[in-house]
Amino acid sequence: MHPYYSPMGSSTRAGMVSMAAYLTFWAVVVAMASRELRRRLPGGTPLRASARDGALGVLRDRYARGDLDRAAFLQMVDDLRLTTPVGCEGTACRCGAR
Repeated sequence: MHPYYSPMGSSTRAGMVSMAAYLTFWAVVVAMASRELRRRLPGGTPLRASARDGALGVLRDRYARGDLDRAAFLQMVDDLRLTTPVGCEGTACRCGAR
Protein backbone atom coordinates (compact mmCIF):
# COMPACT_ATOMS: atom_id res chain seq x y z
CA MET A 1 0.00 0.00 0.00
CA HIS A 2 1.22 3.51 -0.80
CA PRO A 3 2.52 5.31 2.30
CA TYR A 4 0.34 8.42 1.82
CA TYR A 5 -2.92 6.61 1.21
CA SER A 6 -5.11 6.63 4.27
CA PRO A 7 -8.22 4.48 4.22
CA MET A 8 -9.57 6.56 7.13
CA GLY A 9 -10.04 9.56 4.79
CA SER A 10 -7.83 12.08 6.59
CA SER A 11 -6.10 13.20 3.38
CA THR A 12 -7.93 11.29 0.71
CA ARG A 13 -7.41 13.71 -2.18
CA ALA A 14 -3.70 14.24 -1.54
CA GLY A 15 -3.24 10.53 -0.94
CA MET A 16 -4.97 9.58 -4.19
CA VAL A 17 -2.96 12.11 -6.23
CA SER A 18 0.25 10.91 -4.63
CA MET A 19 -0.65 7.26 -5.25
CA ALA A 20 -1.52 7.99 -8.90
CA ALA A 21 1.85 9.71 -9.41
CA TYR A 22 3.63 6.82 -7.70
CA LEU A 23 1.92 4.22 -9.89
CA THR A 24 2.46 6.27 -13.06
CA PHE A 25 6.16 6.56 -12.30
CA TRP A 26 6.57 2.80 -11.90
CA ALA A 27 4.46 2.08 -14.99
CA VAL A 28 6.80 4.27 -17.06
CA VAL A 29 9.89 2.64 -15.55
CA VAL A 30 8.58 -0.87 -16.30
CA ALA A 31 7.60 0.09 -19.86
CA MET A 32 11.02 1.58 -20.58
CA ALA A 33 12.84 -1.42 -19.08
CA SER A 34 10.70 -3.81 -21.09
CA ARG A 35 11.41 -1.89 -24.29
CA GLU A 36 15.16 -1.92 -23.70
CA LEU A 37 15.22 -5.62 -22.79
CA ARG A 38 13.30 -6.56 -25.94
CA ARG A 39 15.75 -4.59 -28.03
CA ARG A 40 18.97 -5.78 -26.38
CA LEU A 41 18.38 -9.44 -25.55
CA PRO A 42 19.30 -12.12 -28.11
CA GLY A 43 16.31 -13.04 -30.19
CA GLY A 44 14.67 -9.73 -29.53
CA THR A 45 13.46 -7.69 -32.45
CA PRO A 46 14.83 -4.21 -32.97
CA LEU A 47 12.25 -1.49 -32.64
CA ARG A 48 13.02 0.05 -35.98
CA ALA A 49 15.28 -1.04 -38.83
CA SER A 50 17.81 1.47 -40.00
CA ALA A 51 16.60 3.40 -43.03
CA ARG A 52 19.88 2.91 -44.87
CA ASP A 53 19.91 -0.80 -44.14
CA GLY A 54 16.56 -1.45 -45.84
CA ALA A 55 16.61 -4.43 -48.18
CA LEU A 56 20.04 -5.58 -47.02
CA GLY A 57 18.73 -5.81 -43.47
CA VAL A 58 15.82 -7.94 -44.65
CA LEU A 59 18.26 -10.25 -46.45
CA ARG A 60 20.42 -10.54 -43.33
CA ASP A 61 17.37 -11.44 -41.26
CA ARG A 62 16.25 -14.08 -43.76
CA TYR A 63 19.78 -15.55 -43.89
CA ALA A 64 19.99 -15.61 -40.09
CA ARG A 65 16.64 -17.44 -39.86
CA GLY A 66 17.83 -20.00 -42.44
CA ASP A 67 15.38 -18.98 -45.15
CA LEU A 68 18.28 -18.44 -47.58
CA ASP A 69 21.39 -20.51 -48.18
CA ARG A 70 24.80 -18.83 -48.44
CA ALA A 71 24.96 -18.81 -52.24
CA ALA A 72 21.50 -17.23 -52.60
CA PHE A 73 22.29 -14.67 -49.89
CA LEU A 74 25.57 -13.61 -51.52
CA GLN A 75 23.94 -13.42 -54.96
CA MET A 76 21.14 -11.20 -53.66
CA VAL A 77 23.62 -8.96 -51.81
CA ASP A 78 25.59 -8.53 -55.05
CA ASP A 79 22.38 -7.76 -56.93
CA LEU A 80 21.46 -5.10 -54.39
CA ARG A 81 24.86 -3.47 -54.55
CA LEU A 82 24.73 -3.33 -58.36
CA THR A 83 21.22 -1.87 -58.46
CA THR A 84 21.01 1.85 -59.19
CA PRO A 85 18.61 3.60 -56.81
CA VAL A 86 15.51 5.19 -58.29
CA GLY A 87 16.25 8.79 -59.27
CA CYS A 88 20.01 8.19 -59.65
CA GLU A 89 20.04 7.40 -63.37
CA GLY A 90 21.66 10.72 -64.34
CA THR A 91 25.20 11.93 -63.76
CA ALA A 92 24.04 14.51 -61.17
CA CYS A 93 23.30 11.88 -58.50
CA ARG A 94 24.89 12.70 -55.15
CA CYS A 95 23.46 9.91 -53.01
CA GLY A 96 26.78 8.01 -52.80
CA ALA A 97 25.38 4.79 -54.22
CA ARG A 98 27.79 4.76 -57.13
